[in-house]
Amino acid sequence: MSLTNRQRKALLKQIPAQPRTPKVADAKPKIAAAPVRKTGLEWLFSKKRITANQLKAGTTYGKDFRLVAISGLEPIKSCIASDATGGSSGSRILASKAEHNIEAHRRLDAARAAIGFHTGMTTAIDAVCGKQLTPREVHPNQREAEKFEQTLRIALDLLHTHYRLTEWMRRA
Repeated sequence: MSLTNRQRKALLKQIPAQPRTPKVADAKPKIAAAPVRKTGLEWLFSKKRITANQLKAGTTYGKDFRLVAISGLEPIKSCIASDATGGSSGSRILASKAEHNIEAHRRLDAARAAIGFHTGMTTAIDAVCGKQLTPREVHPNQREAEKFEQTLRIALDLLHTHYRLTEWMRRA
């Protein structure tokens, strides 16, 4: 026995509707989450184009690059940062920040020396690791982006070896 659409609708109307229990998720307004932009290194790693060691080396280089890039900024002084005599401990904060920036400059120079100050490799790691761009953002052309990515992988391998050796020398 097959029912027509009219009969089916009449039967559905006879069934009492059950009250819907509100869920916790229904109580909050749904707001679309903003898409999170991946950095160039994260994007390459998610596509399995670089290894975990290369990601670690690139992240380390990127931290030093960005620290050196903002090293000209002065830290904010506060009245809370004063000692009991009424003098300011801000000079100690500035000195430690300056030492930290100098050390970041040294690490960055040593990393660039590890890749032999090769212009193409330095450009690649500065753009992807430091400025967090993807290879396609640097070179919109597919062929150029692939060449750029290959240069980047070589530079990241050299950086990984450099960071591994410097870590070993610190332990010794």
